[in-house]
Amino acid sequence: RRPRLQRQGIGIVTPMTTASSTLAASAARATVASHRASAPSSRRAPRLATARPASRRVSSSSADLALRARAISDTDVAQDSEALPETRASDDEIPACVGTATKEEFMRWMTTQQALPEQKLELVVDLPEGRGLVATEEVRRGESLLDIPESTLITVERAIAESKLGPAHANLQEWSVLAAFLAEQALAIDAGADGGRFATYVKALPRRTGGVLDWPEEDVKELLAGSPSQRAAMERQASVDAAIDEIRASFPELTKGALRWAFDVLFSRLIRLPNRGGELALVPWADMLNHRPGCNAYIDDTGGAVCLSPDRRYKAGEQVYASYGSRPSSELLISYGFAPAVGENPDDEFEVVLGIDPNDRHADAKADALRRIGLSPVEAFPLKLNGYPKQLLQYASFALCDPDDPRELPGLAEKALIGNRAVGGLLGAITKGKRGTQGEVLGGVA
Repeated sequence: RRPRLQRQGIGIVTPMTTASSTLAASAARATVASHRASAPSSRRAPRLATARPASRRVSSSSADLALRARAISDTDVAQDSEALPETRASDDEIPACVGTATKEEFMRWMTTQQALPEQKLELVVDLPEGRGLVATEEVRRGESLLDIPESTLITVERAIAESKLGPAHANLQEWSVLAAFLAEQALAIDAGADGGRFATYVKALPRRTGGVLDWPEEDVKELLAGSPSQRAAMERQASVDAAIDEIRASFPELTKGALRWAFDVLFSRLIRLPNRGGELALVPWADMLNHRPGCNAYIDDTGGAVCLSPDRRYKAGEQVYASYGSRPSSELLISYGFAPAVGENPDDEFEVVLGIDPNDRHADAKADALRRIGLSPVEAFPLKLNGYPKQLLQYASFALCDPDDPRELPGLAEKALIGNRAVGGLLGAITKGKRGTQGEVLGGVA
């Protein structure tokens, strides 16, 4: 059976965690460097997204190193000499071309080859978050920005068409199709080929994102200890490892390091386009936008081109933000390598598990009634800083009901929960923390 890399919107569905434990892991990930900096290590990185030891390859020339000093990814994060924790793979495993494109090269590619129209935004590479898009003049709330042509998108269909991997490429899952394409392009550039029409974009991508795919196992166990995110992080790494093995079974020329880098990039940058049936795509230029908790500006592809309508007015010189979706800090940390400060993310949540009491006199009958409507005797619900799903109370009211006649239970289950049937029992994923309008709380209204 093929490994599944499930994702909701542009972020993977993961177990929930509290903001404090997520932020603690994020802070520990950044500060544990001081404990390791004095120890010899071949995998030490300068900062999260730019891991690049000085002596990467014997073949690296002084000219190549000088080029890297001007590359976009060298200023993806604040520059200092602080060493970060060890990474899961050495920098040598990432294709050498990645992270070498300069800002000027990338913008020239966007405007000339990709026909990006004149913008009110410019790419700035030394922001606190690293790179981002900043307004060059006043931006009105709701006006259309970006206007990225459809031909710029790297979709599954386009990746298959541009690739030289052959027919077996199309047999992979959509995530694997895109990962194989990125790895193929980067390795081709390293081998001296032109890398195709997206070569400049591939060279402009960051070498590291800080996401969990790059964390050593010891960091996952140590920094996420006691958090539900630890299981999610380990499952993420295992699912990607399985996907890499599946890809290499057909394409052994694609290295593990290149594929792991490609998946890391996908988790941090991939977008689902809502008006194309949720089609997956890498969207150059749009993927330079940073996320801010509480932001309600989303990528929109209604008119064919990819646009952004800001949710507020921006002055010239202010960074323009987009929303990566309603994601708890645990998801942001695992996929993107950052976590907002405690209390700043209204989408922070904790998974609460409810179930039928095995000592309930109607336990078996209640379990059967739930299964009839596609639910389980044990379900998980998200508690958020800004509320909780109505379905939590509906489910709890059914779990606690005590009719004299157990034959009433199927009807009570439908009364409380009909319309909230879950696929695979994942009621929490279906509700997404939102209050429902179907069903009712038995015995009263919350």
